[in-house]
Amino acid sequence: MGKTDFAPILLLTIALTSASCSSRSNHGKELAHQKEDHELGLFHIVTPTQLEKSGSMPNEGGISEVIRVGARALEWLTLLQKNTPMAQRTQVWKKESSIGREFSPEYPLIYNDAIILEEFNSTFARLPLSAQQVLLDATIGLPESAPSDVSHDELIGFLSAIFSSYSQASRWLSLYDKRDAYKQGPRDVRPWLKLRDRETALKELIWKWDVISPEERMKFVDELAGSCPFAVSKEKQACIKEYERLAESMFAGTRAFRWLNELIRQGKERYEEKFAIKRANQGLRTSSVGALKKIELGVFGIDRELLQWMQEQIAQSWNFPGLLTVELYEAQTETEQSLVVEWKSGEMPRVPQTGGNVIVMDANTPRWLEYTNVTFRHEFGHILGFGDCYTEFWDEELRAFTFYSFDPTNAMCALSGDYQERHYKALVERYF
Repeated sequence: MGKTDFAPILLLTIALTSASCSSRSNHGKELAHQKEDHELGLFHIVTPTQLEKSGSMPNEGGISEVIRVGARALEWLTLLQKNTPMAQRTQVWKKESSIGREFSPEYPLIYNDAIILEEFNSTFARLPLSAQQVLLDATIGLPESAPSDVSHDELIGFLSAIFSSYSQASRWLSLYDKRDAYKQGPRDVRPWLKLRDRETALKELIWKWDVISPEERMKFVDELAGSCPFAVSKEKQACIKEYERLAESMFAGTRAFRWLNELIRQGKERYEEKFAIKRANQGLRTSSVGALKKIELGVFGIDRELLQWMQEQIAQSWNFPGLLTVELYEAQTETEQSLVVEWKSGEMPRVPQTGGNVIVMDANTPRWLEYTNVTFRHEFGHILGFGDCYTEFWDEELRAFTFYSFDPTNAMCALSGDYQERHYKALVERYF
């Protein structure tokens, strides 16, 4: 996804139980079942003061209420834990509990205003009345301890669940007016993945091309045409029009075979590009000492506390012990290649250009959140040149956004993923 797409949506598996994940995918089934910025998905939050900047949308009043209550819930969650060391604070999202529960092509995340409001209302209804009153009435000062009718841990659990809806509402708010830029066709890889998995069966069908019915041949054309938007950047209907004569001829098996092979080949190239370094960063400095390789990137004018935090995140992700280290160093002068991290309120985390030197982070998300940490690590992967290996698109039929990861074990595909041998090999091949 070119300038790198909106980061892995974590629309958020934040504090979701297995049951809630199931209900999301089921809800999607009930409903009916490229720009280059790398945006790290659904983990960003819009503040109530930013609501006025948004355009019109379905259920605008309800979504606005989720934003207002969610912002207050996060503020209260932080206040309740102000005396707790950051490393011991209860998290609204934890990588460990999300492993194995990321959204896949088979079980995608489907979200829209109705789904968000349904989940929010269900969670809010379970809150004790005292907590509901605090969250709804902004004139009430936030208490530093839990009300008498709920324990401290229970309240934090409720507030974390509210935050999940808050994050989703923020994502919806930010993307709804941009939905035309998120067309399903070229972004939805599922038709091509199905084609790839059925390649053998389809070739067996082609061997019988002269004896199968025109209806069966037309079904073949329709199935292959479904993968055209992703594999060859053609609309499905355009491919049907181009190849519909295959269904009329019992002697067109050879052409059908060539078409299938071409779709498999081009689709595979595009799919594998999702996992590769798309554009090298020209500002990196490399060196080797024996078998150990080092990649360094300069920073300028960043305060020590933030620099230390950034170094810690990189050390916990992009270092491969005994083989490769990735480090930041303090440059004496600012250059065009110096790494810049911009903290902007309500902005979706992103990298404006793959292999560039700018990371945009959401200033509304505190650095003590584990999600903020893994988001930065993912975005730094784009600085190194990697693209995203997940997708998100607007489904016009469902009137909803759909998100799924291509490989939940890969950190550039899913936030609960890891930094793998394939990342190490790609870095060595491109930079050494």
